[in-house]
Amino acid sequence: MNIKKMPNGKYRFREKYRDTDGSWHEVSVTMKSKTRESQREALNLIERKIKEKTKKREIKEKKIESITVIEVSNQSSKKRKMELAPSSFYQESCFLNVFLKTFGKKKIRDIKARDYKTILYLIQSLSKQCML
Repeated sequence: MNIKKMPNGKYRFREKYRDTDGSWHEVSVTMKSKTRESQREALNLIERKIKEKTKKREIKEKKIESITVIEVSNQSSKKRKMELAPSSFYQESCFLNVFLKTFGKKKIRDIKARDYKTILYLIQSLSKQCML
């Protein structure tokens, strides 16, 4: 644990930790004094913060692992409808509907690089059909 005196007279206690994916993160707590009791309290607070952050990250990762392509599409289509003109949105949704027939039930994490070739082929073949 790293302790640094701040200009206002307080002390900042910092701790770095490595996350499950190997990236480094930093957590800090500011205390009024540098006594042993303050150090113990700061260490407890820092440990609690680290546990909270890792727990939030794990929940987020589990959520991302289970989300499907169609769920992402539903979330983004609301925003896209406001951004695009009605004709552009119709054309985009035409492409998207055919894409979702093929990939809609797949989980995001299961889509591989080889699937992009299939996606490009679908877009090329559909560009003629959707223009009508």
